[in-house]
Amino acid sequence: MKPNKYLLTLTGFFMLTIVVGADFKQKSYDPFFRKGREENRLFSIWTPVEPFVEFKMFGGEVAYGQEEAPTVDYEKLGKKASKINANKNPDEVIELLAPYKDDRNNKSLTFYNNLGLAYIKQRRNNEAIALFKHALGSNPNEPTMHYNLAIAYYNNNQLDKALKHISMSLELRPSDEDTKKWREHISSKLKREITYYAEEKPKVTGESLDQLESQLQEEISKRKQAEEELKALGGSLEKLAAERTTELAKTTAQLQEEISKRKQAEEELKTLGESLEQLVSERVNEITIANTELHTTIVEHKWATEHIELALEKAKQLFDAKKYQEVVFILEPQYKIIAEESSETSSETDIEIFDAVKTVLSAAYVELSDSYFYANNIIMAEYAAREAVNVNPNNSWGYNNLGFLCSRKDEYQKAEEFLKRAISLDNGNSIAYNNLGYLYLRMNKVYEAETLLNKSIQLNYSLDKAHNNLATVFYYKGQYEDSLKELDITLELNPQNEAAKE
Repeated sequence: MKPNKYLLTLTGFFMLTIVVGADFKQKSYDPFFRKGREENRLFSIWTPVEPFVEFKMFGGEVAYGQEEAPTVDYEKLGKKASKINANKNPDEVIELLAPYKDDRNNKSLTFYNNLGLAYIKQRRNNEAIALFKHALGSNPNEPTMHYNLAIAYYNNNQLDKALKHISMSLELRPSDEDTKKWREHISSKLKREITYYAEEKPKVTGESLDQLESQLQEEISKRKQAEEELKALGGSLEKLAAERTTELAKTTAQLQEEISKRKQAEEELKTLGESLEQLVSERVNEITIANTELHTTIVEHKWATEHIELALEKAKQLFDAKKYQEVVFILEPQYKIIAEESSETSSETDIEIFDAVKTVLSAAYVELSDSYFYANNIIMAEYAAREAVNVNPNNSWGYNNLGFLCSRKDEYQKAEEFLKRAISLDNGNSIAYNNLGYLYLRMNKVYEAETLLNKSIQLNYSLDKAHNNLATVFYYKGQYEDSLKELDITLELNPQNEAAKE
């Protein structure tokens, strides 16, 4: 795509170049992938009358991707937090470390240890538990993390889990006296609770046995009375039968006719009995076949779930290797299987696996959307973005991409809908705020644009393109000093921003 520029020569005194940056960023909805990574897409406005878009990268080429985020020294941050002291100043430690706790490249135990202790100090035990478990994922044999996790579980009164992790810490560090004391304390408290609940069980006393015996005698008495009533009824029936026989004996023809009817009824009853036996046999066979089919279905379902799990693990590895097309190739068939599954018959484990498949597949489509745009294949870029939100309707970055692509085609209404959707799904999406602000700038909604761009900068002050866009807003409002100030901030944040330097 060739860049276009329009130059406005202002009469007699100066020429002012206003640069506007817009971002087109993708990331996975799931924090497992690329949460916190910022990417730069640049395009410039050269006239205050009618904004015009130009995409740039370093060296003047098209920019639709991401710039590498500056390297963060997590260990250095952790040591700095140690000096602050999480026990005395937990708020300062959390303010320093929390923004980086979900970074995939963060492997610093010092970092996680200080942040977790600060959470515990503030009684935010669930967050501390999640943090220590995350750290143990890459360092499963770190005794200090097991120790801290045990304390967090203890504060949550989850004594069984606390005992498990304090025991693991002691196994990894047998000579630590403090760990021994904690293990003894937790074990003792857990035993006391077990004993307490055991003592709460109802006891059978002599008084309750007497009551049961009385109830039993009353039931026996009722049974005897029922037997006597039944015997009396039997006597009445015998008397009635005798009277009936006498009546039937009066007429031989009537008696023979009755006998004939009885025989016929017996034959019908016998035939009916045989039919019932056959029906029962057929029903038993049907149930046996149904049970066999059910067992086969269960086995096939279990195999399919295990197959999907294996495919998901492979797809995650490929995703980390940035082989997004292969991720789609592997997970697309699994997604079609999932789409046919009934959520009513799926277990919680199945649902978790299926959600993970949708998340990874949707993230891969977002990445492919970026790649297609880099290759100037706009049709496929839009197709991939639509597939991303079809697979996972909660993917904020898929809607961000669709909004950006629609704005390029001057489809303002669609672009506005998609970008608003992206913000509603993730109100921390500074890129979507910036892109919607730029869209309003093109629609001459200057004040709405200013509000959105300020929100973008509030969420991410280092987003240089939001400062570029805000400079244009100030220019339109005649606030030239503020406009130049924002341009200076842009260059301070990104000295390689060629559009801002011009």
